Amino acid sequence: MKANPHMKYFDGRRGYVRVDIRREEAQVDFRTVSAITTPGGGISTTASFVTEVGSPGLMSA
Repeated sequence: MKANPHMKYFDGRRGYVRVDIRREEAQVDFRTVSAITTPGGGISTTASFVTEVGSPGLMSA
């Protein structure tokens, strides 16, 4: 994080980002998987952020 001060979140685990874009806001959910080699492994949301129209920046959801 020190080398990349523009980043707001880093977990180090594997997963994906789910994005929900609406007219008044956008929300991103960082989803991680419990195991990448095991089919059917668990998925959890490790962080969520929202940005609203007219309000720059991220807020924790």
